[in-house]
Amino acid sequence: MANMSTQRVVTLGALTSDSVSPIFVDLDICHAHNVRGRFELSELQGLSLVHSVTHGGKFEVMHLDRHISASNSDAIYACVPLSGNVSLTQQDRTCELARGDIGLMDARTEYRMEMSDNLDAIWIRISPETLESRSSNFPSMTARRLDGSQGLGLIASRFILSTASQVEILAQHRSSPVATILLDLLCATADAADEPLTMMFQRSGARTLERAKEFIELHLGEEDLDPAQIAAGTGISKRYLSELFASEGTATMRWVKARRLELARLALEGRIWTPGCIAEVAYRHGFTDVTSFNRSFRRAFDRSPRQFMLLDGELEH
Repeated sequence: MANMSTQRVVTLGALTSDSVSPIFVDLDICHAHNVRGRFELSELQGLSLVHSVTHGGKFEVMHLDRHISASNSDAIYACVPLSGNVSLTQQDRTCELARGDIGLMDARTEYRMEMSDNLDAIWIRISPETLESRSSNFPSMTARRLDGSQGLGLIASRFILSTASQVEILAQHRSSPVATILLDLLCATADAADEPLTMMFQRSGARTLERAKEFIELHLGEEDLDPAQIAAGTGISKRYLSELFASEGTATMRWVKARRLELARLALEGRIWTPGCIAEVAYRHGFTDVTSFNRSFRRAFDRSPRQFMLLDGELEH
């Protein structure tokens, strides 16, 4: 017997958590009361496909721990924007997806997405076991932009689009290998993307990180120093700057704060205490609040700033 399509269409006058969650997994949706959407749902040989078209403004989608614990969220989603943009954050990684790019999210852990206005996208629901059996690199695949403009990414992206557009016909052929080919292409694209990313960090990331640190050292005393200024001064994006510091197990401003504290400690160590000197050192090294400085200093060095200083009469000759 032919495997007939089960395609159905859901039209929503406003996107809410209650209306969208049954289409995907349990979600919180923000800023979407004026957003309208049309969702075409199809099944193809173990895969669930959703073609979504939304318009009326930007909105956010969040899949949280309380959703995971309250329901069955055992699913992986692949997203391919056809127009518009999607920003996906999961497991401390963020990727920006534009037309033709592919991004993966794992519904077994928290994720957040920001959707642009006038978004047209294909979503494919896949069982985790299906992907994990095909790729040992699966944990590193989530929240990664798979470039859909060239190479395997371009082939995979176009194959997904073609599959979605022909799903009614394909669903009638039970023996069709389309789903298998799609999954193999998806995993091959992700595996191929993993090596260049690693090489990029090894070869150029270290040099770029050093440039960022040099810029920070020159501007540590400026209280308004922030990631945007550092990224611009280094000639990279804020996202790449964050990735570079994350590769060292820290965050940009955490590293800035640690350097400020270390230089402040060196400025105070062995100096004779006088009224106001601690505040002067704090302000000179980019801190705007002495109380906060004292608290951070003690947390970093297990001693107060004054304990690093000499009192009048203690100076050794």
